[in-house]
Amino acid sequence: MSRVAYGQKGYIGASMSANARAAYEAGEMLRSKWTKAAILGALRGYCDEMDLLYDPAVESETRAALFDRFIAYSSWHHTGAYARETEFFALDEAAVVGAFRELGPEEAAERDRIRAQAAARVREAERHRREAECLFEYRFSCSPYSAMAYEAFHPELCERRVSKRRKQELVVYRLPDGSEPSGYAEMSVPADYADSSHVVPSVFISGTGGDRAWRDIDFDEAERKFAAAARRAAAFREGRPKLMQDEARRAAIRETRHRVCTAPILKSIKEIHR
Repeated sequence: MSRVAYGQKGYIGASMSANARAAYEAGEMLRSKWTKAAILGALRGYCDEMDLLYDPAVESETRAALFDRFIAYSSWHHTGAYARETEFFALDEAAVVGAFRELGPEEAAERDRIRAQAAARVREAERHRREAECLFEYRFSCSPYSAMAYEAFHPELCERRVSKRRKQELVVYRLPDGSEPSGYAEMSVPADYADSSHVVPSVFISGTGGDRAWRDIDFDEAERKFAAAARRAAAFREGRPKLMQDEARRAAIRETRHRVCTAPILKSIKEIHR
């Protein structure tokens, strides 16, 4: 069979037909894509949608057993550069209905109540986080996702350097990266953009390793951290007139930006409390 031309009629690029893409979007997949996690996820989703009582006992079954029990051939479509005929498989809805009983009215109501409470907790946490981030930016004139904030909260992972090429001040920071031998990846951002560039995890994220749980911030403690960071930066620039002039310019820009951004930030906080 001849090779598929890129963008030819009925094909998405040169990788699969439009019908194959539609099959994926409808929940059909190749046999190899139906991993154990994918099958269990589809079972939980279908049970939830159809008010069936999901039984966790199925999770002890092997991938092969789950596939044979709950997945069935659904269609074939052209895929690949040579438009080969590929079989697609989907959840066997009849098999699922036969394996899981229907929820009673009280069980469904209790499930909906628990789900509503969980959703309310998520909304409240999100509202509180957004409010804290707005207040943080208002008070410290920098984004909580900026290198400036990261430097204040994690000085052990940051340092100031001067670029060799442009003699420009840089904020060099290290982020956790399990793929690196040291466990960290080193990056940098010009000091001109250290207050605004969204280049690092938010300071509202606790720890610097695998812990990604959001937490509140003690703003008085943050004030002390920023003051200490400013002293370290000033000590770095001491005896370097150009760097001191550059920082004076940046400070003026930050002050102007802070005044301009004050109204939108306060407006955001008011909207959060609506």
